[in-house]
Amino acid sequence: MHYTSVPNIMKVIKPLFLDDLREEFENARGNVDRLNELYARIGKIKFMDPACGSGNFLIITYKELRQLEIDILKELNNMGTSTMYVPSVTLDQFYGIEIEDFACDVTRLSLWIAEHQMNVKLHQEIKDAVRPTLPLKKAGDIVCGNALRLDWSKILPHEEKDEVYLFGNPPYLGYSLQNKEQKSDMKEVFEGKIDNYKKLDYICSWFQKGAEYVSGTCAQLSFVSTNSITQGEQVPILWKELLKKIQIKFAYRSFKWSNNAKKNAGVMVVIIGMADEEAQVTKKIYDDSSYIQIDYISPYLTGGGNIIVSPKKESLYDLPKMLFGSKPVDGGNFIFSSAEYEESVNAYPELKKFFKRYIGSNDFIKGVRRYALWLDEESYKKIKDNPVVKSRGHCQFFCVNKSFR
Repeated sequence: MHYTSVPNIMKVIKPLFLDDLREEFENARGNVDRLNELYARIGKIKFMDPACGSGNFLIITYKELRQLEIDILKELNNMGTSTMYVPSVTLDQFYGIEIEDFACDVTRLSLWIAEHQMNVKLHQEIKDAVRPTLPLKKAGDIVCGNALRLDWSKILPHEEKDEVYLFGNPPYLGYSLQNKEQKSDMKEVFEGKIDNYKKLDYICSWFQKGAEYVSGTCAQLSFVSTNSITQGEQVPILWKELLKKIQIKFAYRSFKWSNNAKKNAGVMVVIIGMADEEAQVTKKIYDDSSYIQIDYISPYLTGGGNIIVSPKKESLYDLPKMLFGSKPVDGGNFIFSSAEYEESVNAYPELKKFFKRYIGSNDFIKGVRRYALWLDEESYKKIKDNPVVKSRGHCQFFCVNKSFR
């Protein structure tokens, strides 16, 4: 289980709905009618995490809403308003989809525990308010199944004006890492809707289904994603179609993901909030704790207009075709790990000047150090009898100007 940290969960839910609710509370202070309206409102909102795992997003959201409920009651009491405690926020407002049955059980149990904790806190802060935990009631609607094969509108039905929020941290998988079943999931979601979908990351399926759920309604969503879906070739494939249905409401630009798992996922992520294309929303781009407010957020998570860079097969300026970028063809024989490099140059210091630092995308992202033995023909003749070179021989060399055997 990868338990998402509370600060990261707050980055998802605060700009999606919590900031708005808290602002409404501050504006309603001293006004009984507005406080009662907000109290009723928070008891009607529905929430769903369609990749809920062990339920942390749902649990933190439930606790935040219960705390807001407590704060409203305290404000009413401070105003001298005589009120009988009637619960507003309940577990019935929370929905989730998770493919692992054990994780579903953990989510249900965690929601019951969260309910008990908030019931205790309610009585501590408002002595006359008592909300018994027992007997246990339904702990939300947590469905065990493949979210990409299920109809989200049947799990959480919603009308055009209903206040509904989807959020979560769906699984990340590049298109080259997907297994047969996951590729089939992608086909189920995208076929007939988006061309070239096979080049998309697995997480794009949640954005597609989320956009379909949100479109034409007041529902909104916010998902964590690897930043790859806002870069390069995935942007024209995915976002050209999504932006016909939705708009980007807010975004956290790239930052390193961390959670409470024993082994943190070392990925760069973004957080993207979306609403229907006609919704009147304030648009914000966040970097760490600061943000800018702008009129439009592009799929590259920048300001400006709706400009998407698409690939072209022909040069704009009659330049020669680029057949390959960086393509090592040595079979891996002349690429050295950091340990192999240290061992080689310690044994044969004269080799050091023939090594170059070698950086691929994986090395850059994960901070791995590798080296390449980089030889032109003249260099090769000088050191061809070196034991390291001979042991790595019978392959094609890295060369500055040409390759040879």
